[in-house]
Amino acid sequence: MGNFIKAALIGSPVYHSKSPNLYAHMFSTHGVSGSFSVIDLSSENLHKIRDIAKERGLCAFAVTMPHKRDIIKYLDNTTVAATKLNSVNLAVVKDGVFTGYNTDGTGILHSLSATGIEVADKRVLIYGCGGAASAVGYSLKNAGANVFMTARSKEKLHAAAEKIGVRVQDGLELSNTDIFINSTPLGMTNNPEFESFDFLQSAKRGLHVCDLVYSPAETLLMKKAKALGFSVQNGEGMLKFQAEEAFSVIMRTFKI
Repeated sequence: MGNFIKAALIGSPVYHSKSPNLYAHMFSTHGVSGSFSVIDLSSENLHKIRDIAKERGLCAFAVTMPHKRDIIKYLDNTTVAATKLNSVNLAVVKDGVFTGYNTDGTGILHSLSATGIEVADKRVLIYGCGGAASAVGYSLKNAGANVFMTARSKEKLHAAAEKIGVRVQDGLELSNTDIFINSTPLGMTNNPEFESFDFLQSAKRGLHVCDLVYSPAETLLMKKAKALGFSVQNGEGMLKFQAEEAFSVIMRTFKI
């Protein structure tokens, strides 16, 4: 492979992705030649991923919604963290072996820290129970946060919370919450919006709202929270930091 990295992002939809620009910057910063493409791959066609990777000569591919869990069945190995989370956001292909990683947790910790938010001993409520929610919850818990999860699907919620060892909260009650994280697609471009933002009215002073959505850059959730005097951030920081960690994994794997 030399010093050339051929990578891609798979997911659906991926039209809004900033990953190509992020990887272009990292290629330039590290003096590495490479290409990064975007592959809109539906759930029905996910089973073709190994053939697609082989045909395109990919050495790695990032994984986004809705494939972070379903991709695992098409991989040969997963790291301890990815196995625990049952979620993969990076797959590396070396000598025909597909290995799954999860760098989302590193991404959220660095993102919050860069915003000046410390998580130790803070009460965090995560809305959602998908792959990103699990990775975020797992990492925040290990960093000393008191983590709760809530979601519309109660069955999936309890399974996800039990797997990573955090507690379940019934509904969006924020009176005791220090950090609220939206890990659902609600508010994302071309996706449904929150039905109501009344839950923000009960929030305690000093609440920090982190919306993992980054398109649009300022979601309606963030606007409503800011109007009430709360600090906010979008998902761009998490995207940047998890991509940097993923890039480091690729560099180490191929000793570049």
